[in-house]
Amino acid sequence: MIKSILNKVADNILLLSQIIQENTEPDLLKNITPDRISRTQLSILKILYISGPQSVRSLAEIFNLSSAAISQNVDRLVKLKFINRQQQPEDRRAVTISIKKTGVSLLNKYDELRYQLHIDVLADYSEEEHIEFDKLLEKYIGNLIRHSKVLDLVCLQCDGAFNDKCQIKDHNKHCYYLPR
Repeated sequence: MIKSILNKVADNILLLSQIIQENTEPDLLKNITPDRISRTQLSILKILYISGPQSVRSLAEIFNLSSAAISQNVDRLVKLKFINRQQQPEDRRAVTISIKKTGVSLLNKYDELRYQLHIDVLADYSEEEHIEFDKLLEKYIGNLIRHSKVLDLVCLQCDGAFNDKCQIKDHNKHCYYLPR
């Protein structure tokens, strides 16, 4: 009996993950701008917003992608006027990428839509169910993190809201949102 309920829970977790990754995220990305942007491009904007100007090389290291792949994403974001690319006067080969106000506005719109979606989905839950659901999610996330040998994750979710209670920060020993 316990094995069958655990299988059902595992199936529901996999389904939830698939819905978020294949439906929810793409829908949110479509709704924030008429110009199509990818999840990677949105994440580049978040890194620039959080950490300030970056080089293509540093972005490539953060995302574990080639400089060429990051350059393609940067080119698209420059074309859409969400970021600036600026050559360094001391070394013209060095380029610094920074976010523009239009990029910040896009991030704000994305966060508003994402939070509103989850608030709408949770609207039918009672306060007690919200509290219990939150506790269960925190416990599940903590256990999942502990089962991960390497958590190579740039968490761009909470805007630093978890502060001392962030399980990803505890595992990685730092948070991209908080000063080191």
